[in-house]
Amino acid sequence: MEIDDKKDNDDLFVVKGIPILVQKESQEKRHESIALDFNQAMGYERTSAEETYRYN
Repeated sequence: MEIDDKKDNDDLFVVKGIPILVQKESQEKRHESIALDFNQAMGYERTSAEETYRYN
């Protein structure tokens, strides 16, 4: 996860007022639903019902 500008191969989603850019090629590899949580000790965590992606 990082701050970036929109590129031609990105789709823009707005979730609860927060703009999220996702590369079109990444969408094919991701699960239908992804959650973003914050842990004070470890940072942000992306998860789906199937797996945890990583902490940032």
